[in-house]
Amino acid sequence: MRTLPAFHFLAHGAARCVAMCALLLLASTLLVGTNNAPAAELGWSFPPAGPLRVHMVRGYSYRDYQVHETLARAGANALTESTQQSRGISEWGGTSVPDAGWLRQQPDAPGFLMNHHLVIVCNVSSKGFGKNQEVLVDFVKRGGAVLFFCGSYSFGDQSVQSPFAQMAPLEFPAEGPWKMETERVSEGLAIKPGADYGAEQLAGAEADKPPYVYSICKATVKPGAKVLLTAGDHPLLITAPFGKGQVAVFTGSCRGYPQEGQMAFWKWEGWPALMSKTVEQLTTMPDDVPRGLDAAGRQALTDASTGAFDLLDGANEEGRRQFESLLHSAAIRCHDKSTADFVLGVLAKYPLDLPSDLSRSLAGALAPWVDKTSAASARAMIDSGKSGKTILGLILLGASGADGAGSVLEEFHTTGTPRETAESSVSLARSDPQSVGVYIQAEENALEIRRAAITGLGLSGDQAALEVLGKAAASAAKGRYPEEGEPGAFGAVHLDYQNALAGSLLCGDAEAAGPVVDYLLVNLSVIARPRTDASEGLDPAVVAAWQEQLYGRLTTTPVSVLEALAKRIAAEEDRNVTPAALAAFGGRKLSPEVAGILAESPITAVAELGKRVLP
Repeated sequence: MRTLPAFHFLAHGAARCVAMCALLLLASTLLVGTNNAPAAELGWSFPPAGPLRVHMVRGYSYRDYQVHETLARAGANALTESTQQSRGISEWGGTSVPDAGWLRQQPDAPGFLMNHHLVIVCNVSSKGFGKNQEVLVDFVKRGGAVLFFCGSYSFGDQSVQSPFAQMAPLEFPAEGPWKMETERVSEGLAIKPGADYGAEQLAGAEADKPPYVYSICKATVKPGAKVLLTAGDHPLLITAPFGKGQVAVFTGSCRGYPQEGQMAFWKWEGWPALMSKTVEQLTTMPDDVPRGLDAAGRQALTDASTGAFDLLDGANEEGRRQFESLLHSAAIRCHDKSTADFVLGVLAKYPLDLPSDLSRSLAGALAPWVDKTSAASARAMIDSGKSGKTILGLILLGASGADGAGSVLEEFHTTGTPRETAESSVSLARSDPQSVGVYIQAEENALEIRRAAITGLGLSGDQAALEVLGKAAASAAKGRYPEEGEPGAFGAVHLDYQNALAGSLLCGDAEAAGPVVDYLLVNLSVIARPRTDASEGLDPAVVAAWQEQLYGRLTTTPVSVLEALAKRIAAEEDRNVTPAALAAFGGRKLSPEVAGILAESPITAVAELGKRVLP
């Protein structure tokens, strides 16, 4: 397949005509409702054991802790991040907007966390978490893990008043001030194994050349907590269980100046390997951690589906909204095949259609769990004649790998029309101005159905789909380059191109590796733009949601194209390529050739992926 270069930005007019449709279509990781009640009603659920899914709360000097390198060694393949700006804070310990705090832009903060095993907090005050402090506490209590890198700001100046104090393996005074006191030691303190480390010597460190720390938060360890590392007389790395989960605190900071002959821990090559062991210990979840919908949750979803429709009165709009919100919450908890099969069973009996954004969100949650046994349910969605269900069915049919899926997906990519749709209604809309809304909706539905077909073809992994995917990429690119000097905007046609190109990579086209990495980096520049004009292409939040989808697809990259992808990523000097590298290679057993290529990367986190050895 001939791949195409990364897009230039579209001209204003081209972007405007497709932006609205893309807002509905592509924000599958954005939540439908703004009410957290359904999440509480359905309970907690965690991802299955396997490659780690991690969320990092970025604070001051977060890169110095080598978090990316640690996660590469620990086998993480999914990393999400929140920043100072996304917390709405003006200083690390203060607030600047109402309801500021961690995950403030997530309508369902608990639901967001349920797709992670571990949260890493890098030098952020407890006040920076705002009203969602309890969410993190509950996450750990139910089975998740959290690792705090203290620095100068962690726990802030009100730790004993913060919910974090109850789960931290540290003691705080009964009365204020409640700020962790930092001690600086210019001569440095050697880092040594603690009483609970399990060995007399640090792994990867020579006996006479230990790593050093030069600034440390004074801490008193709670009874029952384990001290894995020490620095002088100070506990440095402390862990303890909390509920069903685990908490770890590293009390050192990346400040100070090494003396001659000393190695600061943040410069030590053995640091990622050492901390990866801690991460692996923290994320070993007990067998009774909840995964998927329990009996009560399944009953709640069933009751909501029947309450959305009455045989005599038809649709109950309030009940319909409640069911759709609960359905999205159920999708978040889809961490096993049993839950996926149950949700599909509920939808099979549900007589109404689904909004297109909800359909794509459901597809993203269910796709990892479908197989050939799910093909009948996917085909039933397609045969419903309803646009939203058709979108869901097409994506799941492709992901199922069922025989004959390719021909069905190609059919819908050509027609863009649900089965059993009356063509007369569309014809009437074209001739009757009073029905223009029907026509516009039909055109939008056709775009979404074609995109779903392309997504399904990509997820099928079938090389026979490469011709259609190549034509779709070429169609999205054709004639879309602006004139020299013309202002551009990032529009939905860019995402159409990316959708087709990502599908080509998943179907075994090694030539797509380079352009895929190129546009992942372009997307990051779009996400970072300030939002100043609603007409300037897609909202960065929509592009961010799309980027998360693309990272998710990279986790299923076939072995046949890994070498080509490794060469492109290892040649990249922009460290923002790290999330893509983690998604494609994290947690995998790599061939010596692929591992060797990655190990030569100038990006240290990418190089660590090549150094990880699996049995």
